[in-house]
Amino acid sequence: HRMKPRRQQLIRPLIGHQAKFPDGSRPTKTVERRWLERMCGRKLRRTPLEEIHRARLARTKRLLAKTNLPIRAIGPRCGIKEARFCKVFRKATGLTPTTWHRRSR
Repeated sequence: HRMKPRRQQLIRPLIGHQAKFPDGSRPTKTVERRWLERMCGRKLRRTPLEEIHRARLARTKRLLAKTNLPIRAIGPRCGIKEARFCKVFRKATGLTPTTWHRRSR
């Protein structure tokens, strides 16, 4: 299932550390939390946290494939701590970030 653009705008800021909504405001923990949980469950069959993890991984894959950023800089840009980046990426994909980067070129 794909999310409508309005709903994507609510999830997208949660992917990175320096998150801002399109109107410039910062997300808070209580803004529409229950609505977001219901919507994710109904439309995506995932929790908001699962969707955030999915979106972070997708962004990580895009950055590895399309940029020349140092691999150690990519995890933090996607909201994944540098110390855990390789472990998280490998668990999700079965490949190290370096291998993914090489294969996607």
